[in-house]
Formats: sequence, structure tokens, C-alpha cells
Amino acid sequence: MGGSTSSQKPNNDILAEPESEKISIPDVEPHYPPPYPPRRSKRDVFLKQDYVEVDEHAKQAPESLNNSWKDLTEYLTEGLTTDVQRLRSVFIWLGSQDIEGTNYENIKDKNSPLANMKLIKDRQGSYAVMFAKLCRAVNVPCALVRGYGKSVAYEVGDDEDKVKTLYNIWTTVFVQDNWHNVI
Repeated sequence: MGGSTSSQKPNNDILAEPESEKISIPDVEPHYPPPYPPRRSKRDVFLKQDYVEVDEHAKQAPESLNNSWKDLTEYLTEGLTTDVQRLRSVFIWLGSQDIEGTNYENIKDKNSPLANMKLIKDRQGSYAVMFAKLCRAVNVPCALVRGYGKSVAYEVGDDEDKVKTLYNIWTTVFVQDNWHNVI
């Protein structure tokens, strides 16, 4: 997941993102405008106090919905009318999932949200890619940006093997005619 700005030095034996992503989606859909750095601040499109009800609804999603993208996204977007509302709902839902503590023994559909969460737990998928998949499922344009997050563990001149441990994937969403970095 994006956000390699931690002040703690990471364990260099653990990559920031999985070496092999088994959740496969294009980085950018062909009909999206090309991603570019944000031209407006987050405050221009989002104030947390305006989304309290959206947040609570997303947090209360029944676990049974995790077996179907359709059922989950219908629940998360029920009654929502704007891209920012839908974006906030999927963001809060994903962030409230106990991915590490969930039991994945009874997965019926290998392409379900639950199966994707298991891939994240097994280090074969990333939050960023699952978030992009959720955004696209609720019609919020979302692009993946890949690169190296040079956190406090990075030193100018570090060897290539150490830099590879800083590989990361970020998501950026297109709302209100502007790209915004999210995860």
C-alpha cells in the first residue's frame, strides 16, 4: 500500500509490495484521462465531517457480502450519488477489513473480494490494486502508479538490491475533474 513515509526503518527482508501481483488489472483504463499530479488540495473536494454517515454504513457491511463484488459494491454505494461518496465508502470499507485476522478456508469464488483479501494476506496481492478494483467497480476512475518509495531507509547511492525493497504501488482517483492520490 502506498505511503512509504514511515519514520521507522523497515525490515529490508520484507518488500513494500508483493513481488508477484495475482490480482491483475490494467494500471490505467483506456477511456480515462492520463494521470497527472493533483491540481487542487484534498480540502477542496473532501471534508471528513461530511461523510460520517457514509463511513458508518461502510463499516457495517456484513461479512457475507465479501463473497460477491456485485453484492458488496451495491451495498457500499446504496443511496450514494457522487464519486466522492462512492470513493469514501470503498476506502473506509477496505480500511476496516481485518485482512490479517480473517479465516479464508471457505472461499467459494476465487475472484471474490474475500479471495482478493486472502491474496493480500499471503503477499500475493496489494491493497492498492484491490482498492483500484473496488473503485472501478463503483465507477470511480482509478489508476495505479508504480515506482519506488524512498522512505527514511533510503540513502543516496544505495545498491540496487536495497532500492528494490522500496518498490511500491499507489492509487490515484479521478474525482471532480482532477486526479487525487489516495493509497
